[in-house]
Amino acid sequence: MAGLFKRPSSPFWYYRFQWGGREFWGSTRTRSKAVAERFRAERYAQVVHGSVPREKVRVGTLADEYVRWMAGQGTGRRWVRNRTVWVRWVVEVLGGNTPVRLVGAEDIEELKAALFRTPSPRGGTLTHRTIRAYLGAVRQMFDYAVRRGYLGRSPARDVKLPPQGRPNPRFLTLEQLRLLLDAAPSPWWRALLRVAAYTGMRRGELCRFRWGDVDRDRKRIRIRQRKTNQTIEVPLHPVVERALLGLTRSTRSDRVFFDPEVSSENYDHAWENRVTHVVSTLFQKLGLEGSLHSLRHTYATLLLSASGNLKVVQEALGHRHISTTMRYAFLLREGLDDAVRRLPDLDAGEAKETAPAMR
Repeated sequence: MAGLFKRPSSPFWYYRFQWGGREFWGSTRTRSKAVAERFRAERYAQVVHGSVPREKVRVGTLADEYVRWMAGQGTGRRWVRNRTVWVRWVVEVLGGNTPVRLVGAEDIEELKAALFRTPSPRGGTLTHRTIRAYLGAVRQMFDYAVRRGYLGRSPARDVKLPPQGRPNPRFLTLEQLRLLLDAAPSPWWRALLRVAAYTGMRRGELCRFRWGDVDRDRKRIRIRQRKTNQTIEVPLHPVVERALLGLTRSTRSDRVFFDPEVSSENYDHAWENRVTHVVSTLFQKLGLEGSLHSLRHTYATLLLSASGNLKVVQEALGHRHISTTMRYAFLLREGLDDAVRRLPDLDAGEAKETAPAMR
């Protein structure tokens, strides 16, 4: 009997057919039935016509090459780490032993459908943003295969990405911010939270913030943004200045927030993880939604409330494009009614003119 079947002990499809009184069967090393069908047909042709299979690039080999290529492009370690996880998942679903040229658009559609069914570690299913990230890695990997000559056309080219609906940023009110600061584990952690909320620094920028970045004479703070690879300056707010005055400089490092208890081996990674853990635990303890990054959103909303100017927020956050800052525009829409009421009344203090009669 020819066809495909599955074994209870394996997640992969197996093929089986007979030729010349012999039975041929084996694993296709893929979970995709469509890929397994093509694998079985190719294997059958090889047996019937006596063709010797030529050297083929497998999905697993392509994934390894793609990850090495991406790591050599100068991208951040976190970006490479995330893409590696996404690509490994693709290899697991398609099968690492599957020839690349057997992967079709329907297989990528199956990947997409599987992502919509995948549970999220935070509960529910994966967000559209996460699914877009996975499929983006798939697209780039198969585009790489085309450039290398493994494929004539990428099977992921025509697969549509889900809409990128971004929720409004989660920020804290002033009352919630005060509550968070009061619950800080120590004055040192309270200072870190104050600096984060009044400079808008991201986690990596905060962990690498140095005393040399503070210009007390000009009342400015220099922020080296790793995400955009640029350096910006923001005004030194009195809240930040007081927080810094209460800190003792370490003799071991020029970093403002240096923790000697963190292992010196791969310090940056370990220190960032510790900051995330401490702040996230604090949010959960207080029943607040958000994370350390919510303090960056809080900084943006406070600036927008004070200025009403998105360009000011864009400059303070270091956004290259105003479209990125537009995610805070909903705050301006909420204040539309109040703004209209504040418009000058032309008839205030004067007798209202009688409407002219229509002719």
